[in-house]
Amino acid sequence: MAVSTHQAKKKLSVSKKSFVEAVKEKYCTDLDSFSIGNGFVIKYIQGKPKDDKKNAAELAFLRNVGLSNSSISHGGIPEEGLMRLCPNIVDLDLSHNLIDNWSDVLELLSALPSLKFINLSHNKVFNDKRCISAWKRPLSNVEDVVLNSTELEWCHVIALTSVMPALKELHVCGNGYTDLVVQSDDLHTVECLRINDNSLTSWEEIWKLHQLPKLKTLILSGNPLQDIFYKDPMSEVDTCNCPWCRWDHSTGLEDLVFEVEEEDLENDSGHAANVNVGSESATGDQLVDCKPCGLESISWSNPFPALKALCISETSINAWQHVEELSKFPHLHSVRMKGIQLLSTADVTEEDRRKLSIACLPTISNLNGSSISETERDKAERHCLTYFSDKESKPAVFQVLQEKHGQLTPLADVDIGYGFQEWAKLKFIHKANIVHEANMHVVEPVGTLRLYISKKLFLPLRSFRMWHRASGASHKEGLMEDLEELFLDSLPMSRFNFLDGDEIFIDDI
Repeated sequence: MAVSTHQAKKKLSVSKKSFVEAVKEKYCTDLDSFSIGNGFVIKYIQGKPKDDKKNAAELAFLRNVGLSNSSISHGGIPEEGLMRLCPNIVDLDLSHNLIDNWSDVLELLSALPSLKFINLSHNKVFNDKRCISAWKRPLSNVEDVVLNSTELEWCHVIALTSVMPALKELHVCGNGYTDLVVQSDDLHTVECLRINDNSLTSWEEIWKLHQLPKLKTLILSGNPLQDIFYKDPMSEVDTCNCPWCRWDHSTGLEDLVFEVEEEDLENDSGHAANVNVGSESATGDQLVDCKPCGLESISWSNPFPALKALCISETSINAWQHVEELSKFPHLHSVRMKGIQLLSTADVTEEDRRKLSIACLPTISNLNGSSISETERDKAERHCLTYFSDKESKPAVFQVLQEKHGQLTPLADVDIGYGFQEWAKLKFIHKANIVHEANMHVVEPVGTLRLYISKKLFLPLRSFRMWHRASGASHKEGLMEDLEELFLDSLPMSRFNFLDGDEIFIDDI
């Protein structure tokens, strides 16, 4: 209790400072100050000297600035901004500070025109969130934002990213999200979204991201996700009640073409001229425009059109059918799925985990950071057939693999360790007499046995040959009792299957 009280008092006594003060404290040093000790003159220089040009910024050389755990609570930006201090900062780490006001954050970001990366992790910025939605000045160069453990609500994250037209990477880990709301224009420039260690349980929430046109990497590890699915894009399009085409979009493009042509033949409405079937958008989506009924540019582009890498490690996925859904994602080639509930049971070995995962992901070329070769995939598929052959519940891919590889014969149950002994009681026979018996550690090399015999029988080390006969009662019936020479000292004795009662014949050379 005393320690906790001391730590609490120490935390309360932390001296808060502004961003400007923290920058100057860390990167500005009086170059004329010296320290003398033991006859030596020590000159302390931090950073680079000031530029002698007129009106040059004091810290113009700064590009990467790390101010984590610096007790920063606010910006402290002067009226003239930061152009005279540090206008060229590109990467800025403000994690684990005391910043609590969003107006300070936004003013700071807008005062750094070259800023591309900002880390605000572990700042509990609870105050003045309304200014995020009201903010109109674009943060044009920001490409990477880290908001881990800030507890910033998802709606405010979306509002913040809306003023970052160049945003490519967004980190929102550990913020307790249980649901997501994503509109058509939200996050449309984001290529990498890290949303791990939240509280998302349903893939329905993840599916709300399926229209993000540039999303290449999605990190979901540490969420209690229980399912995965991939919906047919055509099932998402409503039925068209147009009096001319009366097209149920779920029936497909051909029905639309046929029915429109039929209607056009029966009347002179000219509707066919107003229907554009099968054109392509700038992104390659298939479009249908029906001007009379107002259905313009109906798109059936593939969901997650750019997604290449997905991480679902440490999730609650517990059925192969969910894993198999990943093969439906059109461009997905890299998956990380360590520690999912399905593969964490005691009866699944490490070898099983990788091989079964590869077999159930035929379109994936990289699993858990390792490339999948053709040979590895073939072995994994055969392993999958053997593994599930005697199990009632089988993944859907089992039937496909059986058609590909045929009915595999189950592996024989062979105990390769049958009869193995680490220690064996051996008889030593020299000149037709049993001259010695000893309990030998038979995992040692043959050379150890030679050395033992030399010392016990007082024989020169290279003056004899050794032969082994499997005469012990523990050997299987029918085993030949022929002599086998122990000819190479480097071989392990275990290779010769020594058991209790076996004999070692010693021949003088």
